[in-house]
This record gives sequence, C-alpha cells and structure tokens, in this order.
Amino acid sequence: MLVEKHLPQADAIAARYRYDVRHQDIRQAAALGLVEAAARFDASRGVPFSAYAATTVAGTLKHYIRDNRWMLRAPRRASELLVTMAASQEDLRHRLHREPTNGETAAAIGCTSAEVADAARLAFEQQALSIDAPADDTRSGGATLADLLSDGSDPATAIVDHESLLAELRTLPERELQVVTMRFYGNLAQREIGERIGCSQMHVSRLLARALRRLRTALSGPARCEPPEPTNQPRA
Repeated sequence: MLVEKHLPQADAIAARYRYDVRHQDIRQAAALGLVEAAARFDASRGVPFSAYAATTVAGTLKHYIRDNRWMLRAPRRASELLVTMAASQEDLRHRLHREPTNGETAAAIGCTSAEVADAARLAFEQQALSIDAPADDTRSGGATLADLLSDGSDPATAIVDHESLLAELRTLPERELQVVTMRFYGNLAQREIGERIGCSQMHVSRLLARALRRLRTALSGPARCEPPEPTNQPRA
C-alpha cells in the first residue's frame, strides 16, 4: 500500500518543522497529506510517487501550520485556560453587567492576571483578526483596519503583514487591545463597546484613536511610543 510504504517519508518531512510540544499534530497532518497524495496520484504522468508525495505533504504541512500557528506556538498553560476563562468571563459579564477585568477573571478561576492576559492574547490570535474586515461606522466610512493604519500616501506602504500586526497588537495596553478587538473583530459600534467596558462613546473613540496611532507608528518604523493611559484616569 502506497501510504504505509511511504509513511516514514512523511514523518521525515514532518520532522523538519520544529514545534516540539505539538509534534504529534504535525505528524498527523503529514500523514493526511500522504493519504491525499495517494488518492490523487496518477502514475501515467511519469512522476515517481515519492516525489509527488513529498510535494503534496510539504504543501499540506505549510497550510496546516499557517492555519494553526496560534495553537502551535501557544504556551500549554494558556491553551488550558482558554475554555475555563471563556465560561467564567461569560458568568462575570452577567453578574457585573460589564466586561470583567483580568484581575476579576483571575480571581474567579484561580490563576494570575498575567496568565489571563496570555490566554486573552492567545484567544485573539485564535480568532485571527482580519486586517481587511470593514469597520462599519459612519466615521470610518467602512474603512478596514489596514486602511486606517496606512497613511494613504503610497499604496506600497499599506499594512498587509498579518504577522507583524499581531506582534504589535500584543504590545498594546490591555484596554486599548480590548477596544481594537471588539471594534474590528467583534464588529461592535463604539457605543456598544462603551457599554461593555463601562465608559462613554467619546472615551472609546479616544482609546481607539490612540491604539491606531501606536500601531501605525510601530509598523512604519522606530519612533517614540505614546505612554499608556493612566489606570486611575476618571471616566470621560
């Protein structure tokens, strides 16, 4: 049988991808690629199966890693907290009538605020925020996050690097990351965001503008970053 005979070849290709804690997942993806290669192989084309299988398995692995990068790189503790945290936060929202803080979530599930922050960022990556999702409000005119991060002067400078954007999003202060996530992934209006996090629409607008300035500055090159908003600032 082609698959059984060439399974060591698929394992060898999988071994090139060094995601140690998830290596079994990588091997399984490689095996699926091998099965696909066997199903589609046409001997009449004169290409050896081993060569065809190598190309197919490598392509399958690249797609798998691209689509599951957030999980492959995830700290195991953060992955384990995701399900527990989601259920706890939903309960806290009902009881508090607002979005719970990291500290409140941590106290509810028995972990640290830092662990909650790690899990929240992991959840954000899992959701794969689209930089091309339109912001459907009148002020943005349906502009995407990519549009808002580009100065518009040169199409070549448009933000298209998803990886770079995710890396910079991780550096945002907690409240700004929360607002950007709700706006561009959750597709919530500024008024709805304000109701969720307990502040005015005007304050949400300022937080969003500040976050976009940080991202634009970071993605366009080294420059002085704005300091985070003081945590004791009175509600606007």
